[in-house]
Amino acid sequence: MALVSSILEKFNFISSSLNNFFRDKLEIKGFPKMKNDRWKYTKTIDIFSSNQERESFDLKANLPISKLGSYDFRYLDDSFAFLSLSLVKDIDFIKMKDEKLILGNSLLKGAYFKALVIEVEGRCNIIEKFTSTEETMFFPLTYIILKRGSSLSYTKLQEHSGSVVDNTLLTLEEGSRLEMVTFSRGSRVLRNNLKVLQKTNSESTINGIYSVDKGHLDNFLRVEHLDRSRSKQKYKGIVEKGRVSFAGSIFIDRSAPGTESHQLNKTI
Repeated sequence: MALVSSILEKFNFISSSLNNFFRDKLEIKGFPKMKNDRWKYTKTIDIFSSNQERESFDLKANLPISKLGSYDFRYLDDSFAFLSLSLVKDIDFIKMKDEKLILGNSLLKGAYFKALVIEVEGRCNIIEKFTSTEETMFFPLTYIILKRGSSLSYTKLQEHSGSVVDNTLLTLEEGSRLEMVTFSRGSRVLRNNLKVLQKTNSESTINGIYSVDKGHLDNFLRVEHLDRSRSKQKYKGIVEKGRVSFAGSIFIDRSAPGTESHQLNKTI
C-alpha cells in the first residue's frame, strides 16, 4: 500500500468524487505482484523505475471530444486502470456514427494518464497511434461500446520506448461486430490488458502482431461470452533478445450455449 500512496502523491492526486472512488479501489487492491498469475512475468517496479514527473497532454483526434465527469466502469478490475481514473481530471468522450476516427499523440518525456470512452454506432473505423521515448511512462485507459448492430474496425499501433500499461475494454452489444489488430514494437516494458465482453450474436476477430528486440512485452487477453456469440484471437510475433509473455482466457457463461471461441499464440 505504501507504493500506491507514494505514486498518487508523486503524480499530484486530484481530489473529486470520481478520483476518490477509484483511489479507494486502488488502495484496497494494491499494485499486482509476481505471485499473481496474471502478472507473474511483469515486475510492477520495472514500470515505475523511470523517475518522471507527471505531464498533461491533449488527445489528438479528428472528431470532437467532449468531457465526462464520470462513467460506469463496473467491469474494470485492473490496478493501473484505477490509477488512471484516480489521476485524470476528466474522462474524454467521443461518439461515432458511420465515421472514421484517427487519434494519438507523440509523448516526449514524463508520466501521462488518459481515460477515453468511445460509443460506436453504424459502421466505424478507429486508427490509434501513440509513440513515446525512453523517458516516458504512459497509462492509457480506453473503453469502447459497440451499440446494437454496429461494426468496428480497430487498428492499434504501438511504438513505445518507455513503460506502458495499456488497458482496453470493449463491450459488444447484440449483433455487433469487431475486427481488431494490434501492432506492437519496442518498449522497455509494455503491458497490454485487453478485455472483451460479448453479448447475443456478437462476433469478434482479434489479432496481435509484435516485434520485440531488447524490451519486455506482456499481452493479457480475456474474452467473456455473456450470451451466444463467436470470437477468434490470434497473436504472432518475433522476439530477439527481449521477453514476451501471453496469457489468454475465454469465459463462456452458462447461458451462452452454442458459443464458438478460438485462441492461438505463436512466437518465433
